Amino acid sequence: MYAARFAELSSFPCWLRNSSVLGKLLRAALNHAIVLFRRLLFVVPVLAAALFLTFALTRIVPGNPIDRVAGPYVSEDRRAEMKHEAYLDRPFYTQFGLYVRDLVHGDMGVSYSTAQDVSKDLRQRFPAT
Repeated sequence: MYAARFAELSSFPCWLRNSSVLGKLLRAALNHAIVLFRRLLFVVPVLAAALFLTFALTRIVPGNPIDRVAGPYVSEDRRAEMKHEAYLDRPFYTQFGLYVRDLVHGDMGVSYSTAQDVSKDLRQRFPAT
């Protein structure tokens, strides 16, 4: 498919257009490189969409995650402090930007269930997969 398209180009080198084995191998390698490049190019928007959807779905859930984690005996001042630490007191787009920034830097936050870094928990449990 791609070989026919590129063989028609006049700027395509003549040694790739002939029927030699080397030309066929190079055309096949070029076709594979183009397919790989296109697939890698599509990975970026797919990952961005998945990242946004997972972030949005966690924010759409009714209630406040701090209220679920803190329990009934935590003071309002401590709840406000926890919301500020989790960036929940900021607008949605700011929360998403900070979330992406932290992910790029490798900071996945602290697990509410184990009180450890999430990246440390993942490293411990990754060999089991």
